[in-house]
Amino acid sequence: MSVILRKRKNVNGITTLMLDIYYDGKRSYERLSNLQMAKPSN
Repeated sequence: MSVILRKRKNVNGITTLMLDIYYDGKRSYERLSNLQMAKPSN
């Protein structure tokens, strides 16, 4: 089993975090919707 944390930046500037999970040769994703990172302000 392996788990990778991935970041994905949306068009509106918000970065979404996802877990990329490999288990028994199968791949699945789990979106961490309550852990979104807002666009940094300058």
